[in-house]
Amino acid sequence: MASVTAEVNSAALPKELAVIVNVLTATNYPTHMLAVYAPVPKKSTNASPASLPKTEVKLHPVHALFMASHCTRLGPFPPSPITIEVSTPLSTPSTITLPVHPMCLPSPKTFPLLPHYLYLRCQEVLFDAFLPTKPSPEFVDDCNSDEHVILLTKDLGTKFNTSTLLKHTNVIQGLWLNACALGVFDEGL
Repeated sequence: MASVTAEVNSAALPKELAVIVNVLTATNYPTHMLAVYAPVPKKSTNASPASLPKTEVKLHPVHALFMASHCTRLGPFPPSPITIEVSTPLSTPSTITLPVHPMCLPSPKTFPLLPHYLYLRCQEVLFDAFLPTKPSPEFVDDCNSDEHVILLTKDLGTKFNTSTLLKHTNVIQGLWLNACALGVFDEGL
């Protein structure tokens, strides 16, 4: 979905966005734009609205049916105007309008890992994000083996400092929190 671009020029979240699909060979456009943000801190009784930090929102194009089939706690998506299935590649970039679906998640920063993994079904995507180094081929082939896990942890513990390991632990925790919040049940995770 990296080939989809959109810009928002307002302080409020729009109901829909016009986006440009740059991949000319695309035949299955996204149906929605997720607007992912973190929980907003509760304001104190004497805090002015101007003193509250601005909420950072990241936009992610998705296929609603695909996300709904993997995320049991995901609420309903608004209807999408995308009804035309493009069966042949186009010669110029396309502009499509996508409904915006706001989504509050515990770790917006790690959210892109989840759909990336779910779309590709490739654990290497997770290993690349979770680990500061490539794991051994034996670990990749059987990451549930106690022996391979122990060897990997010993290797990580001797090669990397605490700061690096904690940074990657935060990524793991963030993805896990998002998966729980969305109701993703997947053995590969």
